[in-house]
Amino acid sequence: MLKMVGAGKRPGGQTIKVVVLGLSRVNIERLQAGQPIIVKGDEIGVDEADIVLFAGDTEASMAREMEELVGPNTNVKMDPRTTDA
Repeated sequence: MLKMVGAGKRPGGQTIKVVVLGLSRVNIERLQAGQPIIVKGDEIGVDEADIVLFAGDTEASMAREMEELVGPNTNVKMDPRTTDA
């Protein structure tokens, strides 16, 4: 996996941190096999969070899977246009 952090700007001129995660074919095969990838935030300059990458058939099925794994204080947000299609 390629991990990069840089500086960028949003269209309005706001300076932001840009995190890039590049997945290799092996990484993608791992995700397809149901093995999540955890990136430690401190490895990429985001000390306040770790990043979990996982894959599923649809956004809705992934949200249901996460709701079963996380605690009641975790907020799962989905685009309202998301369907099981």
